[in-house]
Amino acid sequence: MTKLKDVHTEHCCIDHGCKYGNENCTVTTGKIQQSYSCMDCEEELKLESNNELLKLIQQHTELLADSVARRRETSAGNKALHTKMLELLSDEDWEGVEGMLRDSWYQKPLDGVICCLNPSDMDVKVKFYNTWSGYEN
Repeated sequence: MTKLKDVHTEHCCIDHGCKYGNENCTVTTGKIQQSYSCMDCEEELKLESNNELLKLIQQHTELLADSVARRRETSAGNKALHTKMLELLSDEDWEGVEGMLRDSWYQKPLDGVICCLNPSDMDVKVKFYNTWSGYEN
């Protein structure tokens, strides 16, 4: 596949089709490789990462809650956000937890929570960290 650029390489997707509905789209016909993932591809990846992170949280709720509680105690400005997350975890309100994961105000505080996880199995922390890193990007 050629590495040239045109309007289609910048806006169309091999998986999601031509943005312009053009049957001769250079990307969808395979003539030229798209320059980067389309918005739909990025949303699918973010949704996948979000689902993985939520599953990890459900499997290790106590671990995450412990880290959130510790961060709340040392936090100057994020006590309310951490308190809300603790309530959601305690109630097993997974829809609410998912909302907090998407909340731009909780992105940095949650980064600190994940960095401060204290699992007995370091593989769990690595899974959280890798999944969170994939979700952030």
